[in-house]
Amino acid sequence: MDFQRVETYQQKFFKDDWVSNYAEQQKKFLEPLFARVDFLMNDQIIYTDAMDMEACSTPYSLKNAGWNNFPEEDPEWLFMLSRHGFMVDLAQCYALTKEQCYMEKWTMLLLDFITNCESDSPANENSWRPLDVGLRLTNWMKSLTYLPISHMKNAEVEKMLHRSIQEHLVILENSYIDKYRLSNWGVLAIGGMAAVDLFFPDLVTETQRAFIWKRLTEQLDLQFYDDGMHWEQSPLYQHEVIMTCVYLLQISEYLEQPLPIDLRGKLAQPIQTTYYLADNQEKLLPLNDSDHVDFHYVYAIYRNLGFLKKRKKDSNLAVLWTGSLYSDYPSVGIKLAPIFAGRDSGMMVYKDQDIYFTLFNGLHGSGHGHASIGSFTLQLDGQDIIVDSGRYTYVNSEQRIQLKELAAHNTLFVAKEPHTIIRDTWGYDKLPKPLFHNIRNIPEGFFAECGWSAKSDQGWTIFERRFLYLEKINSLIILDNFSGQKNTEVTSSYNLSSTVTSQKMDNQVHIKIKENQYKIHFSEGQTMQETAESSEIYNQLTTHQRIENKVQCQETAHTWVTVISPTDVKISQVEVKQVGETKKFDQAIGLRLENQKEKFDLFILQEDIVSGNKLLVSEFDQFFYGQVVLIDQDERMQRIK
Repeated sequence: MDFQRVETYQQKFFKDDWVSNYAEQQKKFLEPLFARVDFLMNDQIIYTDAMDMEACSTPYSLKNAGWNNFPEEDPEWLFMLSRHGFMVDLAQCYALTKEQCYMEKWTMLLLDFITNCESDSPANENSWRPLDVGLRLTNWMKSLTYLPISHMKNAEVEKMLHRSIQEHLVILENSYIDKYRLSNWGVLAIGGMAAVDLFFPDLVTETQRAFIWKRLTEQLDLQFYDDGMHWEQSPLYQHEVIMTCVYLLQISEYLEQPLPIDLRGKLAQPIQTTYYLADNQEKLLPLNDSDHVDFHYVYAIYRNLGFLKKRKKDSNLAVLWTGSLYSDYPSVGIKLAPIFAGRDSGMMVYKDQDIYFTLFNGLHGSGHGHASIGSFTLQLDGQDIIVDSGRYTYVNSEQRIQLKELAAHNTLFVAKEPHTIIRDTWGYDKLPKPLFHNIRNIPEGFFAECGWSAKSDQGWTIFERRFLYLEKINSLIILDNFSGQKNTEVTSSYNLSSTVTSQKMDNQVHIKIKENQYKIHFSEGQTMQETAESSEIYNQLTTHQRIENKVQCQETAHTWVTVISPTDVKISQVEVKQVGETKKFDQAIGLRLENQKEKFDLFILQEDIVSGNKLLVSEFDQFFYGQVVLIDQDERMQRIK
């Protein structure tokens, strides 16, 4: 093996000798890394990195498991083991401390795996899935950055590594199937091959090289919407795909090795889109098989490579992965807008210092998708209020299905005839159809809307949701509409953060989180509160409070209102009439929202007026026309829709 490219990479990577004081400067941040390695040095393993696809904080013995067994009846533990992320952990700990025990452990595990887990044995089948093989190659290549070249040139290590890498390449080439073009499996598998090609081109055949870069190009062109969202609609797996490609870009730029693909250009939009897939503390949105974990170091890597606006503290943190090359690299000069419209993907986000709001109304994506159409999450003043319930496991079980179902998300559905039916871990028997979605700024905050349809035995049902955020009173108004059969009971579900305490009071639920108090106000319906299971991180199960409001829709079209606001916001009904009429106009809903400083009147029209005067008037002599109209305390009117 020719280690010249690895040596060149290392020389540039550690050029400014940042490594000598990194451990002291980043002591707190490095605690999880050293904790994982401490377990490893005692023959135990945990998976606690933010990028670990199937986390596990319970330590299990490597010696007892070997390379082909798994505990707790969950094969995902073995799949995680097979990716060899622990090799990067060991190598980084060696680079930070220069303690020989870490390098010796790295060598022992590498040689033990190569010796005892050969691919041609049927007993080793679970250790050689293409996804895991590709990631294993990537992690081997990453770990070489932090270890002495002289150690790699040890006759035994070099010989076995040489043979095993070539075996990995052949297996990945031969196991590739057409559907991987559209799967994160394809990118993660081919990414490992590409990393080898960049560092050790002598190990890659010309046929393999052509295959690698052709497939990678096809995959990136197929898998991302024009708005930058990955088609599988899972924030975690979007990052997995991107980070694989970011590493390839980094190698090529360090080695000044041109690529047959414009990786920097292709990654720009997807990475900027990920800005909206985490809150202001850079905790990942747990939508569709993602975890609610701290992704700060991942975003720091993106910043160092110039894809997001840089922050000095991030540059110092991310250098462990990006090295010296990018210390003076220019970053994106502008701050990203608070709104992400997601016109192709159906993902909508509003993110600023006071609120983090997400709304999903896209196609289902892959088997990682949940029954999440029309579902929103809400964070106010940096605190989670309405959350996604998470995933917990990939094992086909009642818990897996419950965490994917409609009630586990913050959406609308008919419980007797749900629009999404989950068959098993990865399969579905019925899915809804997205109809429209939009989010935009308004002077008072933002306005978002979406709609979807579902086919039932009685015909088509349409659900519509509109969200209006009023910044001055820190309130979110939700306008829900059902169109379908008469006398249908519609459920809206609200999953509260596990950190929230809540109390039901008539048509309101009062919630408290730290020093902040809010309420959820329902204009109508029967409200119930129950304890439900949730999972912020894979393999971790907890409980939270779930609020369900059931509205009896007696007509073919029905609209109702829900308000999430601080408890000091008073909510009252406002009577509306058609001009020239004396009786209340039932097709219109009027609300007044006010606190000691601000007042807003909101008017919603349930359906277009086909009989009588289209001009409406409130009990406060406010004349208006439109489906959604907002009037502030200075009587300034805005027709939002």
